[in-house]
Amino acid sequence: MIQTSTPFKLHSRGSFVTKNLRGELRCHDGCLYFKHASTIDADAYCLGEASDEHVVEITRVLVKERSRDCGRGTDLIQYFLEWARTQGYGFVALQVWPLDKKGYNTCDEHCDEFKVNRRRLANFYTRLGFKFTGERKDYLMVFSFK
Repeated sequence: MIQTSTPFKLHSRGSFVTKNLRGELRCHDGCLYFKHASTIDADAYCLGEASDEHVVEITRVLVKERSRDCGRGTDLIQYFLEWARTQGYGFVALQVWPLDKKGYNTCDEHCDEFKVNRRRLANFYTRLGFKFTGERKDYLMVFSFK
């Protein structure tokens, strides 16, 4: 596992084998939610046949406002990537979709604030090794261990 000063707690249910894994990774500054991607999810990311067996999807990343710009989001993602690799996943997928301060979807995807935040998130994930892919290349991103 990667070395970090942040203590993490991983809670999961289901498994890679039964294809029903879901869970969360928490620290005192935020949390990351994930699930085993279904065939439909994997198809949206255009990852090829049977790739749903090897895809875990990050469904939401929340970092407390007071802890933003301190590297906590990066720590969460990097810790999760290492965990996913050790579990046998080949891909980690996510949607670049900004949330409001309470962690809910933003209302208007056509407003300037949404577009700026989506660009900022895309740049963040790109620095961590994610690449745009799939049906909607403007917001679907994948990290590949291959």
